[in-house]
Amino acid sequence: MKKYIKDNWKWLSSGFFGLFIIIPLLTQILINIDTINKGSDDGWLGFWGGYLGAIIGIAGAIFVVQIQLKEDREGREVEKVDNTFFNLLTLHNDQKNTLNDERIFEKIYSDFNKELKNQLLEEGLDFFYSEKATIVSILQEFIKGYKNYIENNEQYVSAEFLERWERRKTGATFSDSCTGTADSTLYNDLCYALEEIASIEKFLDDVENKKINYFSHAVFEGAYEKLDNYTRNYKAYLFDVPEKWNQLIAALYKYKSGHLSLLPFNRKKRGIERAINNHYSRIGAYFRIFHRIVKYINDKVADEEIKKDYLGFLRATINEKEMLVIFYNAAYTERGNGLLKEIRKTTFFGEHNELLEDSTVQHFNPNSMLWKSEDLKIMQGFGNK
Repeated sequence: MKKYIKDNWKWLSSGFFGLFIIIPLLTQILINIDTINKGSDDGWLGFWGGYLGAIIGIAGAIFVVQIQLKEDREGREVEKVDNTFFNLLTLHNDQKNTLNDERIFEKIYSDFNKELKNQLLEEGLDFFYSEKATIVSILQEFIKGYKNYIENNEQYVSAEFLERWERRKTGATFSDSCTGTADSTLYNDLCYALEEIASIEKFLDDVENKKINYFSHAVFEGAYEKLDNYTRNYKAYLFDVPEKWNQLIAALYKYKSGHLSLLPFNRKKRGIERAINNHYSRIGAYFRIFHRIVKYINDKVADEEIKKDYLGFLRATINEKEMLVIFYNAAYTERGNGLLKEIRKTTFFGEHNELLEDSTVQHFNPNSMLWKSEDLKIMQGFGNK
């Protein structure tokens, strides 16, 4: 009744005005009108009073019946929505129980890290290409440094090692072993300088002749290791290394060591999609029924408090890894666009003040998120119509 009055107060106000003001005035006018057979005021008042009273009584009865019928319809509709929601929730839980037995959400979450690491190495390879000129220039300086070292020190090779050294310079292959003396140390150092020159020249040849294109994310780590070793070995000869080279090595290391924050959005999306696609034949139906439940709540439940209750029931059935897989599917994949559209209308992941970095996130561990700051900001934007 209260809801009906609240929804229809304008019409009810008009009816009240007509019933208690307009009708009495009209009654008085009718009494005052002269007719062929004039009656007394009391007679006319009794006639019109009874007549109008009957009309008001019938109208009131119809009004009450309409209200009752409307409330019955609304009650049945609420019951229907309630039953449909819990039937969908039961279907969702049946699917989820099977998937939990297979630990599929844990597998997908693990694949997120694996695929994103591959994307990070590919991004590192792009960065490597962008710094190709610097890499070539500095490695050529390394070669010059080694050649200068050889030129300045080969004159001190002892007679014992001179013949060996000449053969080494020509690249001849032979068995070469010696005892650890001062003479042998110099000889070994010179030989190592030759080996470094040959290794760097081979690497530069790969770069200059675009053999570097054969590099993929699988061998980017090897390319980084080579550059890092060249640097360490060069320093071991007491040579100075340009600071920009140290900075470049440090930047390349970030791609190797898993700094996922370096990934642009398109690579984040590609890594997430590949991880989910590996399992989509098993997880696809789960996403579809979850999407259907959220859409049903948005379409059928107007009352915000009831809506929050339904979302709370749904959320209570979902564990942390499952919730994160749902989020990343919605926020980072093409297939999840439909779900993203619906879930944006809700506070499924939490209210805005429950998703701050400096407060406790209630429904999952924020440290399990792949990009904590960015992902929490995305979630904070949810809940708007």
